[in-house]
Order: sequence, then structure tokens, then C-alpha cells
Amino acid sequence: MIRPLLPVLLALALCGCDEGRLAPRLTPEEKPPAKAAGELRAGVAKVEITDKKSLPFSDPPYVKALVLKRGDTTAVLVTLDAVAVGEIGHISNAYLGKVRDRLRKELGIAPESLIVNASHCHGVVCADVDAKTVEAVAAAVGKLVPVKVGVGVGSESRVSENRRLKLKSGEEADVRHAYSLPPDDAVAAVGPIDPRIGVLRVDALDRADTRRRVQLRLPPDPGRARRREHRRPHRLRVEGDRGQSE
Repeated sequence: MIRPLLPVLLALALCGCDEGRLAPRLTPEEKPPAKAAGELRAGVAKVEITDKKSLPFSDPPYVKALVLKRGDTTAVLVTLDAVAVGEIGHISNAYLGKVRDRLRKELGIAPESLIVNASHCHGVVCADVDAKTVEAVAAAVGKLVPVKVGVGVGSESRVSENRRLKLKSGEEADVRHAYSLPPDDAVAAVGPIDPRIGVLRVDALDRADTRRRVQLRLPPDPGRARRREHRRPHRLRVEGDRGQSE
């Protein structure tokens, strides 16, 4: 699986880190004149997407946008605190089409330049989540500043789990609270997980704007407000001396 690494690969492509890797060798006479690479800029923004008519909540869900731009090339990474994009949950199948169409018309961002991820939070998002997404992206575009980026890959195998059990019969069993579990002697193994975490670090060239923080956080829990006991979300963070940002 390469989905956890998509932001890293996207940043590498945008920054030209692999430029020329596959190009044939040319003699000095054949080489084209060098082109100005142009500076890389980035902007971030978030907009709350809580459905205020739903049950009480303490951790509001957000749509967050990271916009990377270099010359005429733009890449947009969006994360939604929602259970899924289309098919199940509260975001309709028309969401992606609406967002991509508006970004193209209003901001000139090509549909294929947008990547959207859902954190699988089970909170209820607002009905106009598509408009809120466009608002977040537009705000991020308005905050573009010169940046430098770094990429890396980490590993964390203690948080996620695969709830599909492989049975000795060759079938699979889905582990859910509403389902009865198969007997232990019928289980051959648990399904695999991908422990890789792609990390994209973005630092503003202006030191006053630099944020040094990498955070891994489980989705917000909208039900905490109506439970007497709760556990704080697991967090893995790396912080520097330049403030904090979510």
C-alpha cells in the first residue's frame, strides 16, 4: 500500500526532488537552457465543520487544507474529520465533484491537483461541508508564503489494527461490537496493517512564521462530552521552540 505515502510522493514531485533522475544523458550542445525553478510556497487553514444540531460534542471536527504552489503547479491536500467521503456517513457522493468544480472555477486549481483524506471520525459534519472545504482551501491560498520542505517515513504499529480475522476455513470475520466473534480455535491469523507514516514537514523561510511540530493524533471524539469517563486521544509529537499549531 502506498496511500500513507501519497503526501510525501506529491511533495517530492512538486519540489522537483527527482528532477532529471530518468532523463537521458545529453552532451553540452544538446542540453536545453536551464529554467528558473521558482520558489515553493505553502499555506494552511482549517474551518470547523460541526453540525451544531447534532448531539453534544467537545472536540469539534475540522476540514484542514494544505496548499503547495510552485510556479504554475498547485497541489492541495485536504483532511476531513469525517467517517468517509461518499458511500457511508454524512458526506454525499457528490462532494468531490462539487469541491473540485468550485476550486477549478474560483481558484484555477485543476481537479487532479486535489487529494482528500477522511480521518474516519464518526462525528456528524455540517450539510455544507463541501462549501466549508472550498473556504478552507481559499483561506490557505491566501496565506501562501515561501517555504522549504522535508519528507520522511516513520513507523507506528501500536495504534492501528485490522479488524478482519482470517479463519482456518479460508473465510474472514469482521470484528465489530454488534457481531459475535468466532471461537479462538477457528482463527488462523489477524489481517495485516501498514505501520508506515509518511511525514511532510513544511517550514516557512521567514523564521517568524516557522512551526516545528509533527503530530500524530487519533480522530476527535465527539461523544466525550456525554460520557463521565474518557481517555485523551493518543498523540505523538515532535516540537521545537517556535510555538505550536494544530
